[in-house]
Amino acid sequence: MDGDKAPVAHRVRNAYLRPSSTPGRSMLRVLVLCTVSLASALPCARAQAPLRSAVFPPDSARSRKSTPANSQRSIVDSLTATLSKLEMHETTVPPGGSPHAPHRHTHEELMFIQKGTMEVLQGTTTRTAVTGSVVFMASNEWHGLRNSGTVPATYLVIRVDPHDIPQNEASIMTPPARPVKVALFAPCYVDQLYPQAAIAALRVLERLGVDVDVPMGATCCGQPPANAGFERKGEPALEGFVRAFAAYDHTVVLSGSCTLHVRLHAAHAGPNGTHVAGHTIEFCAFLHDVIGVDRVASLNVSSPRKVAVHIGCHGLRGLGLASPSELQIPRVDKVRALLNTVNGLTYASSARPDECCGFGGSFAVSELAVSTKMGRDRLVDFTNGGADAVVSTDMSCVMHLQGLARRNNIPLPMMHVAEVLAGNVA
Repeated sequence: MDGDKAPVAHRVRNAYLRPSSTPGRSMLRVLVLCTVSLASALPCARAQAPLRSAVFPPDSARSRKSTPANSQRSIVDSLTATLSKLEMHETTVPPGGSPHAPHRHTHEELMFIQKGTMEVLQGTTTRTAVTGSVVFMASNEWHGLRNSGTVPATYLVIRVDPHDIPQNEASIMTPPARPVKVALFAPCYVDQLYPQAAIAALRVLERLGVDVDVPMGATCCGQPPANAGFERKGEPALEGFVRAFAAYDHTVVLSGSCTLHVRLHAAHAGPNGTHVAGHTIEFCAFLHDVIGVDRVASLNVSSPRKVAVHIGCHGLRGLGLASPSELQIPRVDKVRALLNTVNGLTYASSARPDECCGFGGSFAVSELAVSTKMGRDRLVDFTNGGADAVVSTDMSCVMHLQGLARRNNIPLPMMHVAEVLAGNVA
């Protein structure tokens, strides 16, 4: 096979709680009882001014580590007769948001989901906790949280530190003992039309110390026929996707629409479908939620561009990459958080910051006139805002907008977020 025409997979392969059925007060009582039992089982030790029996009124909580995206209220933070630290706080996280990057620590925690749905990473396993669920985080276990629902999620955390616990804070942010297996999936159109985006993503992940594989068996996820109404005809492709990525802890995808399709439908595609559905994640979400913005900043990339940011609809409203402007919820924007690490990069203003570009897959064929008008409106908004480039999470949107820009003689370079983070854009 000719090297220049080979699929990107060939070119880069070696280059690179269960929820409660009765949520509410009864589960909160169980949570408190579990904490008391755990504390009573620990050996007693001397403590200065230990916490005495008390009742804390609702208005005693105080703000703690609140950000525009997440809010926290501290309820209890003290030592006791048997614990060097007993701490309880309440956290509220917007849809798609995470309270922190995945990490681990020596102390143990109990969590009670008061409202919403949280995706819980424990070691290399991802579980779902709904309203009323209780989550236990063991000492030194790699863990993380993400609001996978459509409304803000609120949960209580109780931290327990016995007196004799080794306070080895150096273990924080240390990955699990077993290396995490990560695979990169380049969707069909990226593979054939924009391989530079996949290669850039691979380089970014490698520079961040991620051991990445590009499986040879990866082809199509089956989204195009499914979205066109031929769901059964797309099943063989989805089953092949599951087989190709069943062995990985994370499957990182360069497309919001492909990611959402796999997450919603792969559970029914073979014995490993549930695992693949729960461990498939869009590229920007992986960098933001799993790797962490601080590590991305260590890339130390510069690009003196004024860019317009276009987040595809599936990524925006389906995966929570940012807060849709039509919803009155706390603002979060994972894509701009990553781009904020690029030195010299600024943003063009936008009158319609998260409007659809008009592509929509087969929509661009069946509704050509509407699709074209939507795309041109998007380009006008970009140019009116003074953009000298467009950065997107989806190359399918780029393909649509790039074609319209060329036909209308609009000299506006367009690229994937990965290309900017890889330093490919001057």
